[in-house]
Amino acid sequence: MPATPRPPPPQQQRGPLPAPPPAGPPPALPRRAAIGGLLAAAAAPWCCAPPRPAAARIATERLEQRPDPQRPVAAAGFDPSQTAAARAEGRPPAPGEPSVRGARERAAIQDALARLELARRAAAEARWEDALAGYSGLVDRYPDLALATYGRLGKAVMSYQLGDVSTAIIVLDELEVEERGIPEVHAALAAVLWAERPRQRLRAEQQFELAAEFDRRYSDVTFVREQRHWPPRLVAALEQFQRMS
Repeated sequence: MPATPRPPPPQQQRGPLPAPPPAGPPPALPRRAAIGGLLAAAAAPWCCAPPRPAAARIATERLEQRPDPQRPVAAAGFDPSQTAAARAEGRPPAPGEPSVRGARERAAIQDALARLELARRAAAEARWEDALAGYSGLVDRYPDLALATYGRLGKAVMSYQLGDVSTAIIVLDELEVEERGIPEVHAALAAVLWAERPRQRLRAEQQFELAAEFDRRYSDVTFVREQRHWPPRLVAALEQFQRMS
């Protein structure tokens, strides 16, 4: 027996949509309900609060780490407590007020320059022992200053004049390694090695070539005698090198 087809479901009648409620303030809660809601929110534990976004958390942490604007902050590389006036009065120094460290450095440089000038004057006046004492004192007192390089060179030259060949060669060797490129060091080392160490004459020639590349005036004996105030023994060693090389 053939199945009878089912009739289609009846279509629902769609009426007009309900109108939205009129705009206006929300209905006020009773006073007791409003107060109860506030008390419940205040009594809720902190763990129940929704987590803050990452951006808000980072901004809050930066604000908490910001230094206090009322606290004086020292500039980079400057310690307000370094000035004598600040330590005495218990205050930060005024802008431009010199620090104790800077004053000590300037005083050290001035003293080193004075010692170097006295030693050079003694060498120009052929007071070899006084010159050696002046150069040695400069090196011993201020070994970290750049001026100590000139003091070591003068010490080597004066030591050679007074017969201390070993000290002269040791100091010149150290300077040649540490301060390569100073023509006077290369020229003096070439002259001393040629006159005192015959087995190292090839090295002496190499050192003099370096000196000539930087400054050809060291080939002139008059220049080293009158301008560089080389003592007689070192001048004679340079003359011997020029005759035989």
